[in-house]
Amino acid sequence: MSTGVRVVSAATLEWEPVGSGNVRQKIVRANEETGEFLGLMSIDAFARTGLHKHLDVAFAYHLSGASTNYSTLVTRGQLGITLNGTVHETVIYEPTLSVVRTEGRTMYPQSSGSDHVHAGAVHGEM
Repeated sequence: MSTGVRVVSAATLEWEPVGSGNVRQKIVRANEETGEFLGLMSIDAFARTGLHKHLDVAFAYHLSGASTNYSTLVTRGQLGITLNGTVHETVIYEPTLSVVRTEGRTMYPQSSGSDHVHAGAVHGEM
């Protein structure tokens, strides 16, 4: 792993569709083996992430828009923190742009197929 600083212009990165197609991401770094991710996520209004469990900590800083995951509303200028072991589904109520960082894998229900939005996602019993 590099110990130096890497500067990336988001303008040079391509948007890549993930999940059901209502989510796009610009990847700064992603590791499919560990689930680590850093990048931008653009999510359409009324999109959902699908039920999943975080196997490590995740962060989402909203540059625009708003989301909720059952009881917490995160809006523009706020940082949402998802703790290790959290099971939730995020619902987006307006177009949202976020800087997202995940520290580890995310688990989706065995029955959910391959429609997931997190790098390094695994399927299992929740």
